[in-house]
Amino acid sequence: MSPRNIQIILFYELNLRSYSTSTAIFISGFLTLLTVCIFFVGHFLDSNLATLSLQWTFLPWLSVFFLPALGMRAFGSKKVASDMNLLLSYPFSPMEIVLGKWLSGLIVLGLMLAFTFPLVITIGFLGDPDWGAVLSGYIGSFFTLALMYAVAILSSAISKDEVSSFLLGSCSLFILVFLDFNALQFTSLPEFLEQISRYTFLASPVHWLDECATGKLSLSSLFYFIGLTSLCICLACLQLNGYRQTTKLTSFYPIGGVIGLFVCAGLAGLIANSLDNFGLKLDLTDTQEYTFSPKTLELAHNSSHGTNIELYISADKSQIPLKIIKHMDRVERAIKALEVASKGKIFASVKRLQVDSRQADEAESKGIIRVPLSSGDEFYFGAVFSNKDRSLTSGYIDSAHAASLEYDLALQLSNLQRAQPPKVALLSSVLKPSNVNLPHPGLSVIEDLKRQYDLSILPYFAEGFEEEYDVLIILDAPIIRQAMVKAIDKHIQLGKSAIIMLDPFQRMNEANARLDLESSKNGEINSIVDLLNFYGIEFSKDTVIGDFENAASVETGNGRNFTYPYWLRLLKTNMAKDEPVSANLNELLFAEAGFFGVGSTSLNLKPIVTTSRQISTTNRRLFGAKSTQELAMQFTGQEQEPKIIVGRVNDGLPSPFADQNFAHLDLQTSLVLVADTDWLYDGFSKIAGGPEVAATSRPINDNHDFFLNLVELSVGSQSLTEIRSRKSPVRAFTKIEDMLFENREKYQAKEVEFASNINSAEENIRKFFELANVRSVNDLPEEVKAQVLKIREMIYPLKNELRKIRLQIRQEVHELFQIITLLNLLAGPVFSFIALAIMRISRRRTLRPQIG
Repeated sequence: MSPRNIQIILFYELNLRSYSTSTAIFISGFLTLLTVCIFFVGHFLDSNLATLSLQWTFLPWLSVFFLPALGMRAFGSKKVASDMNLLLSYPFSPMEIVLGKWLSGLIVLGLMLAFTFPLVITIGFLGDPDWGAVLSGYIGSFFTLALMYAVAILSSAISKDEVSSFLLGSCSLFILVFLDFNALQFTSLPEFLEQISRYTFLASPVHWLDECATGKLSLSSLFYFIGLTSLCICLACLQLNGYRQTTKLTSFYPIGGVIGLFVCAGLAGLIANSLDNFGLKLDLTDTQEYTFSPKTLELAHNSSHGTNIELYISADKSQIPLKIIKHMDRVERAIKALEVASKGKIFASVKRLQVDSRQADEAESKGIIRVPLSSGDEFYFGAVFSNKDRSLTSGYIDSAHAASLEYDLALQLSNLQRAQPPKVALLSSVLKPSNVNLPHPGLSVIEDLKRQYDLSILPYFAEGFEEEYDVLIILDAPIIRQAMVKAIDKHIQLGKSAIIMLDPFQRMNEANARLDLESSKNGEINSIVDLLNFYGIEFSKDTVIGDFENAASVETGNGRNFTYPYWLRLLKTNMAKDEPVSANLNELLFAEAGFFGVGSTSLNLKPIVTTSRQISTTNRRLFGAKSTQELAMQFTGQEQEPKIIVGRVNDGLPSPFADQNFAHLDLQTSLVLVADTDWLYDGFSKIAGGPEVAATSRPINDNHDFFLNLVELSVGSQSLTEIRSRKSPVRAFTKIEDMLFENREKYQAKEVEFASNINSAEENIRKFFELANVRSVNDLPEEVKAQVLKIREMIYPLKNELRKIRLQIRQEVHELFQIITLLNLLAGPVFSFIALAIMRISRRRTLRPQIG
């Protein structure tokens, strides 16, 4: 094989393609359809995600039809003997011919891929994408196109004419792409074939492209693409050699080529998957999402000898969603990596369970959960971590929490290494001591707390507590006995840590929200608020803070979205950068929160989470009397100093009780204050995990992580804080959020005026119905009915004006979206034909001296 001969064929093929209008039409058609799929089918601009995930989703499917069209004429028609005889009469080997033609098409595909740069500019303009994941995605997509074009070349070598080549190439590529779905997993197959059907996704280029698109370039994915591409090229060479053979042998080569393609794809996928066990990869993500942190590796290395990690998974995966199957493989590789990092201290094993078997019953007795599917089937996916002294169970490893896999593993290793877990006490009006064993619906974060600490839940109306705890957590406890207040003060005076969460308006606890407590007399200590006041800490118990700049988007009953300034969506700019508990977080959500202040100038209340400067306060009583829309319309932000939502005190604090003065001990307190209680509920921190698995959820912000960080800070250990917060951030369209904020600020006064007038008129009509004791306007006398209808007629113009104002708020965003869509649609064809024009002009300039 001569590189010179390959270069000759390559340049010849490039000359044919470069100066042909069909090449420009091919590229522009592919890019136009890709853009249509991204913007109109995938609704890219509505996704609010600055990623290229939609581009990598649709690219393989379009390639199924476009790449066979590009490669179907590579070897001409075999029906005309002179075409093949002429090709084989050249002084080139089959390998040189195939490589030259494949490389020429690959250059065209590489140019086509480069012309997708307008979408890269788009995500950079709209948000802050993970550029490492973008680069990794382009590398993976280039290898994907190279492989799929090699399949198209093989189909052209096999087929007798262009049409047959296109059909064979499209069908072959469709099968390879389709293998990434669950469609080929059947329970009715013989056991051997059933076992094979579970791993068909490994033969699909889509699976390995997805691996690259997440920001991880692994040895396994590179091996798959390079290995299978090389095999396809070799099969095409064998096919060309077959045309030199006898007629009988010629009929064998096409069949062997097609069968060889899928056999090679399966072998390449299996070998690539086994290479994953070596863990050789390049993590290009901004946050090093696929690389174990030094803290995790240190935990593995410090494990005691004889530590066991047993992974329990279902033997029958036929009905398990593919997403969960892939996560099972990731978890298996992760525990193997921990085994290697421990240098013989950890032994990892995998137990495959059949439902309703003795082994499954034993696993369930250890705490492994039988997870129901929406289809009615069940499966197992959990792990048991044990050493000589203790055993810890992760009943279900949720694929929706894949980003926190490292933390979940590190947490269990950390708990095994503790001689005794820290003791945490929780006092709350919504929790009972029985909730230590029975989960409380809506507060799943308590279950996370149980996994890490020795948790006790104190009776709400107890007289106090005698046992010493490392951390005391107070959640939504507006009325407690004075003896309990005294016990809490003693806990703080002894230098123990406490986390106190108060709320001026408890949305998730209607009983407490309706409480209207009078202030204690001067000098009396009857509540947590009184105790904090004595310490010099002021809490806005009757006032809710609103933040126009950080208003969260909420949805009304009729499906209309609006911004509600009393739900605070606080981002990194509102969090203390020098605090480990918040340094790596991205977003927090608080609902009708209060704020803290300092009454004593000598007290140092360090802010951890604060509002912006565009804020306003509202009396808590209005939240029970008015709707969220009314409150949002009447909100008017004013320039003020940011308010503290979450703060920390590390000073020694005075005691209001004479017999609890421990000042002579010079103990330092760790007191964390949070001006909201609703933020911990699942409704403000999690969302349902999807239809595949019942009773699962995934986080929508960092609320739970922040709470666990605060507890860990209070315990005095921050070994897991860094690991817990190492999540890949959600890349939103920050440009759109900024535009909407500016427009809301511009039109807010008009919107409030019209909305108030409409609400006032409709409220008057409603009260008139109540006074008249009627349900509808039709029940009124004709004269009165005419007057009511006249008032309603006067409301309609106001509603139209209000609708126009709300449309104006989003008008600039809609116009920007239209411009972005149009530019992306036009970019592909324009750049394709510009490239064609440049090539033709350069060719004319090259030929002109020869003609002269």
